[in-house]
Amino acid sequence: MFISLRGRGVLNGHELIEMEQVISDVKGDVLDTVTTLDKLDGGISVLLHCPGFKASPGMSAEKVTVDLIISPQELSEAGNKELSKALAIMVQSFAKDVVLPYLERFNKRCIVEGIAAPPPP
Repeated sequence: MFISLRGRGVLNGHELIEMEQVISDVKGDVLDTVTTLDKLDGGISVLLHCPGFKASPGMSAEKVTVDLIISPQELSEAGNKELSKALAIMVQSFAKDVVLPYLERFNKRCIVEGIAAPPPP
């Protein structure tokens, strides 16, 4: 279920700022949670995220913005090409095989619910 923080119409400036702040705060909480989990159990976490938005027909994976969250310490300490390459492959596959099909379903649901899909990030 999509909770339309963006409303069903055009947002005024104050509403848009408030909505963007809520999303930013939640992303910060997620990063804190992932970091805490990794510190507690000595593990490593990777989180990929793409918000729902109005996708144009025939959109390619290269046009999709994906947020990658990984333990900052691991990323800075590893500093190797193998980790960067593995992460790039994960992001590309996520965008192509998960996000694009999801956006198609998301846009259809927005139409059915009478909600305007947000613009691309």
